[in-house]
Amino acid sequence: MNLNDFISTNEYFKFMKKESFDKRFNHDAIAAMFNDAFSNSIAYWLGEYLSGNIKDAVSTIFELEFKLQYSVFSIWMSLFEQRTDIENLAKIILLFKSDHEFKMFRL
Repeated sequence: MNLNDFISTNEYFKFMKKESFDKRFNHDAIAAMFNDAFSNSIAYWLGEYLSGNIKDAVSTIFELEFKLQYSVFSIWMSLFEQRTDIENLAKIILLFKSDHEFKMFRL
């Protein structure tokens, strides 16, 4: 996917300063993404997650089959340049995964 297509998927990316964007995201990983509807969704959900719409973005992803969930989160992790972003994402995945899997659990 080219950089402009990636940026156009979500308002969050459009409003980032170039310097901040370059510091936060791996351009090679963006270029390695396909330019298809699913990749556009992956980028869109990432923008939603980063803009604070975490619950909707992550909940939508957890509605997908497991292999697709894995793909989305793996791509997100490859896009981040900073370890802090990856660590925060891992924590969110664990929190939401446990909530998603156990919300219907009753003793």
